[in-house]
Amino acid sequence: MVADAAESDGKITGMEINGVAIADVSFKAGATASDINNGIVNAINDKMDQTGVYAKLDKDGNLELTSLKSGKDFTFTAGTADGGGTPDADPANPPADLAIDFAGIGGTATAVVASEKKTVADLDITTVEGAQRALSIVDDALTSVNSSRADMGAIQNRFTSTIASLNTTSENLSASRSRIRDTDYAKETAELTRTQILQQAGTAMLAQANQSPSSVMSLLQG
Repeated sequence: MVADAAESDGKITGMEINGVAIADVSFKAGATASDINNGIVNAINDKMDQTGVYAKLDKDGNLELTSLKSGKDFTFTAGTADGGGTPDADPANPPADLAIDFAGIGGTATAVVASEKKTVADLDITTVEGAQRALSIVDDALTSVNSSRADMGAIQNRFTSTIASLNTTSENLSASRSRIRDTDYAKETAELTRTQILQQAGTAMLAQANQSPSSVMSLLQG
């Protein structure tokens, strides 16, 4: 972070977190380190909803970045500070913390850090940061659960449709089986025999009727 008061007017530009551009932080000559540092923190937190990263100053005035989403890594790029001097980026701190010293305000600094992976049980929800992270973790969990429910619901609907189709097929097969098993074969055999006899009798009567005219003609000729 800024270590000294600004020697001239200037601004810090080009800061990015997770690819999201952070607003430029402008300052006047004579601006205190505290004013500029707080401006950087405010600019980062203004984009907190987009980046998922919360910024604050630790007791030594160093910038501390914390991922609000459990298990999510993030990248931070400190851009250009115009106004004279040489910046220094120190990414050697623990993964979720990054101390940047813009000594004299000027130059370019770049650093990439990874966030800590925490769960709700690891958080202190009595702080603003902890409460925000806890809410973010819960929101992520709910989103994941809802997505899983949607996937399982779609699968369940397909199973329900398949089961309904199989039930219909089973009912039709059962009805057919019942009709086949309930048939009185003796009765049906007798009915078949009767029908065959009637058919044969009809054929014989038709043949006799066709012979009657010939018999009459024979008698007349005799």
